[in-house]
Amino acid sequence: MRWIGKIAAGTLVVVATLFLLWFLVVFVGGTASEFRSRIDKSTTPTSDEVQITVWGSERMGFIGSYGNTAGIRSVEGWTPQKFHSKARGAVSATFQKSTGHSGTLRVKIWRGDDLLAEQETTAQHGVVTMAVQVP
Repeated sequence: MRWIGKIAAGTLVVVATLFLLWFLVVFVGGTASEFRSRIDKSTTPTSDEVQITVWGSERMGFIGSYGNTAGIRSVEGWTPQKFHSKARGAVSATFQKSTGHSGTLRVKIWRGDDLLAEQETTAQHGVVTMAVQVP
């Protein structure tokens, strides 16, 4: 009777894996260049905002948070991504690789064309943390 439990557990793993693959193809789909194109066409920040860019090796998963003294927002996704935050006082950003990827995760904080902060990690589950005072 123990083999029935092992078969059921194995079947569950296979079904979960197939569902995850289906989800990625249907909802995330597209090539890396199409994905970057969608990101590059995103809205640009207003004059009272900063932009946080999260870049990494092809389709690197990440989790993180960013914000200012008024509040923090938690996010997750795949590189590349751009996020906007009001430029009030200190702006912070913390991102971590969520997929155990061996490539580089790079985070930058911009105000207009001015690079305010930049940090990267190559560690397998590396974390990038930074904070800047916005002029």
